[in-house]
Amino acid sequence: MTLEQVAGGFGDGVNKVVLVVSDDPHLRAAILAALGAAGHSHHVVSSAAAARGVAATRAVNLALVDAALPDGDPVILGQHLGQERRIPFLLLADDAEPEILQRAIAAGAFNVLLKPSAITQLRLAVDVALVRARENYKLERSVERLSADFNLKKIVSVAVGMAMERHGIEETEAFEMVLFAARARQLKLVDFCRQFVENHTAVGLLRGLGTVIPSQG
Repeated sequence: MTLEQVAGGFGDGVNKVVLVVSDDPHLRAAILAALGAAGHSHHVVSSAAAARGVAATRAVNLALVDAALPDGDPVILGQHLGQERRIPFLLLADDAEPEILQRAIAAGAFNVLLKPSAITQLRLAVDVALVRARENYKLERSVERLSADFNLKKIVSVAVGMAMERHGIEETEAFEMVLFAARARQLKLVDFCRQFVENHTAVGLLRGLGTVIPSQG
């Protein structure tokens, strides 16, 4: 899923979907009861392989991963869900061994809950994780927008600088020249500037607008 699709799943009034990964029927029943009481939907699988399949084809907001899986390392699974599918995860472990805690946190786990007491904490832990995930996605989108704005300004700035140097004009006049040329060719400003910077033939686009750009020579 794209960042926009994932982030859209955290809007107000949107039903949250939790992926439960465990082959322990008692644990699964307790988890589903807690999720149902909180109003969350769910997908339930009993293996890491099945979890990967669901994550690849379904919209999921959060994963609860049992540390005791029959077919794989739960921390590696959680890391895959987070990095490849943008699905945050909580790990359910039998004990608080430093090794599992350190690996889980390093892999991006939002929390590690201890069984069986984890069930009493589950509803709060899930709600906190969903809030954190929503804020993280908002931050990521803000960073992406800022990056896009920066790249746009950078390529336009380079094109304007090239026009200033080529035609011996001031920055304001050079910007107006580039903007007019982009509009005249029915190109977006950033697309025209990218052509102008990367493709020598784009200089001809500017030169062809004789009333805007003074001829060389």
